[in-house]
Amino acid sequence: MEDPFTQMKPETLTTLLIAEGMLRRGDDAADSTDPGHASAVILYDLAVETVAKLALGEQERQGWPGTDYLVSKQNRNANPPGSTSALPSVLDGLLAAHRERHDDPGLSFPQRDAARDLHAFRNLVQHQYRVPSAIDVQRSRVHARDFFEAILSEIYGMDPCELSRRLLIANKHVRRHVSRAEKAALTTDFVEALDALGEAHYWLMDEFAKKSAYLDAPRTGAHDRAKEHIAWLQGVSHGVATFGPSADDDQLVIATMIDRRESRERYEDCRY
Repeated sequence: MEDPFTQMKPETLTTLLIAEGMLRRGDDAADSTDPGHASAVILYDLAVETVAKLALGEQERQGWPGTDYLVSKQNRNANPPGSTSALPSVLDGLLAAHRERHDDPGLSFPQRDAARDLHAFRNLVQHQYRVPSAIDVQRSRVHARDFFEAILSEIYGMDPCELSRRLLIANKHVRRHVSRAEKAALTTDFVEALDALGEAHYWLMDEFAKKSAYLDAPRTGAHDRAKEHIAWLQGVSHGVATFGPSADDDQLVIATMIDRRESRERYEDCRY
C-alpha cells in the first residue's frame, strides 16, 4: 500500500518535514542551560508558525463565520491573513476555514489556544528576556507537538507517525522497503530492518543500471553488486560479518540508517 503522504505536493511534504525537524531541533536545544531553554522555545514556536502558514495557504476561506477570533474584526478585514501575517491572524484564518469546511460557525480549531499560548510565551522569551524554566520548555514542547499533530490530522488527514524523509524517495520499491526498515528498527527488529534495507539497495542499484549512461554495461553487474550488499547486510544482522576498515562507505551509511537516535525518539509513541 502506498503512503498517503505521497499524494501531497512535494513542496508541502518538504515544508512539513522542515517543521517537524524544527521540533526535533528544539528537543536537542533543551540542554538544561538558559540559552538552550530559550532556543528550544523559539524553535518550537517557529515550527508552529511554519506549519500554520503552510496550512493556511492551502485552505479556502470566504468569510468570518462565528466569533472568538484573536484579531479584531476591523483588523481582520483590513489585513486578511496570509504568509506574511503575524501568527494570531494566521490562526484566525485557519479557524474561519475550519468552520466553513464543516459548516459550523461554533467550532473551535484543534489546539489553536495551545499555539496562541506558545507564541505569546515566545514573545516574552525573545523580546522581554524571560528565561524559561524546564517546566516552561516542556509545556512549550507539548503545545507545539499538539498543534503540529492537529494540523496533520485535521488539514491533511495524516497520521503523524507516518511522516518521514523516506516519502521524498521517488522509487516506490525503494520507498516501500525503507518504510519496512524504519518500522522494524523502531521495534528493535534489526534483522528485519537490515534485510529491508538490503532490498531497498537492490532496487536502487536496479534503477541506477536502467538509467546508466553506459548503456553497454551489463545490468547483471549492478545486480551482482546489490546481491553482495544484501548478503553483507544479512551477515551483519546475524553476527557473521562485521564493520571494519575495508567496509565501503555506502555499506556503512546503509547500515547506520537503522540506528538514528532521532527516529526512535520521534516515533516513541507510535504503534505500527
